[in-house]
Amino acid sequence: MSNHAMNEVFYNPKDSWFNQVVKNCNVIWEPYSPPWWCFSTWVNVVYTIVKHHLEAWLWPLPFKRECITMKDGGLVSIDWADDSQSKDLPADSPVIGILHTLTGDSDHYMGFMRYAARLGWRSCVLNRRGHSGMPLRTPNFCIMGNVDDTVAMVAHIRCLYPDNFLGLAGISAGSGQVVSFSGREGDNAKIDAIASLCPAWDLQDAFLQLGKSRPWLDSWLTKGLQDYFINRPANRNVYEGLEKEVEKVNKASCIMDFTTAAYPFAGCLTFEQFLAENNPMNFISGMRTPAIVLNALDDFVSLKENIRSDIVVSDKVQQVVLVVTQKGGHVAYNEGLNGSYMWRVTVDFFETVKREKRKREEIGTVKDDTEIGNTDIGNTDIGNTDIGNTDIGNTEIGNIS
Repeated sequence: MSNHAMNEVFYNPKDSWFNQVVKNCNVIWEPYSPPWWCFSTWVNVVYTIVKHHLEAWLWPLPFKRECITMKDGGLVSIDWADDSQSKDLPADSPVIGILHTLTGDSDHYMGFMRYAARLGWRSCVLNRRGHSGMPLRTPNFCIMGNVDDTVAMVAHIRCLYPDNFLGLAGISAGSGQVVSFSGREGDNAKIDAIASLCPAWDLQDAFLQLGKSRPWLDSWLTKGLQDYFINRPANRNVYEGLEKEVEKVNKASCIMDFTTAAYPFAGCLTFEQFLAENNPMNFISGMRTPAIVLNALDDFVSLKENIRSDIVVSDKVQQVVLVVTQKGGHVAYNEGLNGSYMWRVTVDFFETVKREKRKREEIGTVKDDTEIGNTDIGNTDIGNTDIGNTDIGNTEIGNIS
């Protein structure tokens, strides 16, 4: 562990290459201080919410939507930033995919996407089932997301940009999904870096701790989930014949009760299966992608008691750095009128990984050239390889501008 100017930074230094990534990522080592008008954690968070709504109302960012129909009939989508600055980016520009919060929508991330475009990054939001104005097509949803759905969305991005640097930034609930995806897929994840922003770590522990420490907030969040997924008029028709299950979910007064009642809608037979398939802690040891995790000690949703720095510094995980700030609230991290430390540390980490990967590849190329130069190479008969087409997840993909 290293401690620098109020940020606590945890990582396993045994990997020399990742050691360089952490040391050369400057924003990691910058202390976060909220602007003076965000004089408390709650003001910091409320200002973030107000800022998002004002931006969506006064300066909306145009999106280009690509819809993906999953094999069970469920609908997910990818919203690409379609402003002039994003459209003018070179074809080989790096890509950021944003995984949203519990009830997040793509218009909550306009500021992040504009910031990314200014720095030369193409950006998109990976919309889970029932989010960003999409009605549910089937009675299947999961508040933490679905790894198979994420696999399909990432595969689609890779079809469009097969060789571009691709980083995924998961925020709140999305922070757990990005870990579950990266950990389950391992070397097959087809991404270059991830950011897990304000995670709750162990899912069951987080729900229980939130209920004990802030029951009113737990109840308010639960009501929001019920209105978002269950009671939304556009979704009611998919629950025909499931009135008993819907009633159980609507009786929940906390997120733990909500997930205990809603596990059938996540395609699980038991709550234990739900945890096995959706708790990020079950997958963290399988991650093979460089990752940054950001938590704040004053976060009132992802509580400081849940932070697992012991895992990050152990040999159980590879190439993960945890940055713990004193302030920041829950996905707030405001800087100035419309900036964000969370955006800055994410993009700087991705840029550093990209730069250090390039260095490593250049060193490898020089080494290979040196070895070839010292070798007498005879004629080699190289056969042709027949590369077949791959059917990704049995999905149908359509564009909606």
